[in-house]
Amino acid sequence: MRVLFVNRFYWPETPATGQLLTDLASGLAAMGHEIVVVTAAHREGISRDEVCSGARILRVVGQPRSRAAKFWAFLLFHLAAALTVLRRARRGDAVVVMTDPPLIGVSAGVAALFRGAKLIHWLQDIYPEIAVALT
Repeated sequence: MRVLFVNRFYWPETPATGQLLTDLASGLAAMGHEIVVVTAAHREGISRDEVCSGARILRVVGQPRSRAAKFWAFLLFHLAAALTVLRRARRGDAVVVMTDPPLIGVSAGVAALFRGAKLIHWLQDIYPEIAVALT
């Protein structure tokens, strides 16, 4: 099975979503699945296309150095990730979108569905206690 993951963070970055994704992608690759990870380039000079632990990593855009640029970085990542999924996904692939950045499931998800891939939205950062507190 071929699986494309979309998340703003992946190895060697250390945020929680990136660490969870790295562990899962490496494990699935070790089981023989073809894994492609679409992520952002957070460091200068890091490879934009490499294979690590059996997973192909495609880093599509850099990340901002300032808080003011964060909105534009999110927007650019949405566009670049969606275009990458549109180019790379095939009918029958599983495209797994995570929750970073917010709403990536919409932009990359539309591209996946257009290509005939199965969309899986891996929700994280859900805090049900907040919903209970607000009601």
